[in-house]
Parts: sequence; C-alpha cells; structure tokens
Amino acid sequence: MYGFIKGVAEEVEGAAVYVNAGGVGYELHVSTQTLGRVKMGEKVKLYTRLWVREDALILYGFYDKVERDMYDRLITVSGVGPRVALAILSGMTADAVAMAVLADDVAAFSKVPGIGKKIAQRLILELRGKLEKADFSIGSFSPAQAPAGSAAQEALAALVALGYTASEAAQAVGAAASESTVEDIVRLALRQLDQR
Repeated sequence: MYGFIKGVAEEVEGAAVYVNAGGVGYELHVSTQTLGRVKMGEKVKLYTRLWVREDALILYGFYDKVERDMYDRLITVSGVGPRVALAILSGMTADAVAMAVLADDVAAFSKVPGIGKKIAQRLILELRGKLEKADFSIGSFSPAQAPAGSAAQEALAALVALGYTASEAAQAVGAAASESTVEDIVRLALRQLDQR
C-alpha cells in the first residue's frame, strides 16, 4: 500500500517515529538501527510495510531497502511475526542477520531478547536458501562456499575456537581471505576484529 513515507521526523515515542508528511502524522514502528539514524526535526525517507490485523493497521518503517528486504524475509519464517522481526533487526543489522544465517550461527540470534535456540535454528534453516541469492554486503566469503580443509575454513575454525561467533569470524575471514596461509588469514582477521 505504502512504499515509503517522506517527511519531517517530529517525535519519537518508544520504538515509534512520527513523520509529518503533507500535514499527516504517520506513526512508524522502527528498529533501534533505524531509530539511531533518524534525526528529529529533519527530513527523512522511511521505506514501509503495512501490517493488517483485525483490530489495527500498523505501519513499520525502515531506513533503507536492505533492512526492509530482510524484514520481508524474516516474517516468512514460521513463528516470526512483525514484532519479532523488528526485535531481530533491532539487535542485528540486516547484513549481520545474513551472515549469521550463512554461517549457521545460532548464538548470534540467541543474543537477541526473545529469540531462543529453536527459533534461531528455524531462522537459519528457513532463510538459508532465501539469502544466498540476496544482495547483502556480507563480503565475498561464505563458509559454505569455501572448500573443506581450505585455509579459509581452517582460519574460521581457529577464530571460533578463540571464542568469536561464527558470523564475526566469517566476516573477518572474508576480509582477509586473499591471504594464502591459515596463519596470515588469522593474523589479519584478528587485527580486523580488534578494531571493532
């Protein structure tokens, strides 16, 4: 129904932003990621999704199409409704969600309040095929694409053994995968992880 709403961000109430567009104040429920990027009193363009219930029409807002597209994928998972999807996007960026799915990182999802191990596993299982073709900036490395026993796979395993989550390790290995030895990849990946 609404693709986006463009106007002035006038108020914040809880997790909702009120946008004045043409004299109409739209209440948009947003993630903390989006909320952190919206500046009160300034123009904003939020991409939207409308959720229709028997007793309400709820408008969800997203700072960019990447976050909205991830929201669209999240709500296709059984047991994940709009509020849970928004909670996930409040705890993780869309790119982090994609990386966690591709890296089978149950722990990354379990850090989000309200997401238990079963839902985390379901998210990974149901989203894996939908995200491999998606355009998220998760780097060139996907653990599933690296050959078994390769330097990248061994470096990933080493970083996970050091206590990093699979998604953190995969992102760092992706940035350092141009190196040829396990030691070089791990050294560069650790430098990148220390800078965060």
